[in-house]
Amino acid sequence: MQTPLMSTRRRKRLTIHQENGSTLISLGEMEIWDGADLALIRDTLFEQILDFEQRDLVLDMKTVKYIPSGFFGMLEDWKDRGINISVLGVQPNVAQMLWFQQYFTELRPGFFQLEAEPNFLMENVFRDDEADATVEEETVEEMRTEEWSDSTNIIAEAIAC
Repeated sequence: MQTPLMSTRRRKRLTIHQENGSTLISLGEMEIWDGADLALIRDTLFEQILDFEQRDLVLDMKTVKYIPSGFFGMLEDWKDRGINISVLGVQPNVAQMLWFQQYFTELRPGFFQLEAEPNFLMENVFRDDEADATVEEETVEEMRTEEWSDSTNIIAEAIAC
């Protein structure tokens, strides 16, 4: 069953199908989203969740090459309200985005589920490789002292003006 959409040119880029209690939203040709695309997706989700009372949404992202970080915050808001959101057809460059890795877990190849809690750990961002140069404790302390001294000088100069 296809859900009716508002009649705007941008809305025609999305396709919505409902099957087995889930709503599949195909993002069409949207490769790199701008603010208008993000607003379109937000409005579509809002419509499906509030107007049509859909609780399980799947976004088909097979053409998407880049996602703005605001998308993840929006999805997290819906997840906090009890909406189940999954994505499929995720391209490798999107799956490697830090934000994507923080919010989604791959359940099976190409199918990801939005997590209730972000699965973000700092050690995933800053990997401690033995091959990397190490900074000795004294150097770190010197850097902290320099930064504090520079900050103090800048503040003093600003007050003097």
